[in-house]
Amino acid sequence: MEKWGLADDDSDILIFDKKGKLIYKKFGKLSAKEITSVLALIQKTYK
Repeated sequence: MEKWGLADDDSDILIFDKKGKLIYKKFGKLSAKEITSVLALIQKTYK
């Protein structure tokens, strides 16, 4: 967690593509709109 600068009690989201490249990061809670966008990104990336 230190490598990414993440805290133990936070809501942090990291999404990596199939090659291991970081394609999305968010520190803190997601809004309803962000949740929809993140789910679409995951579906697109791992189709």
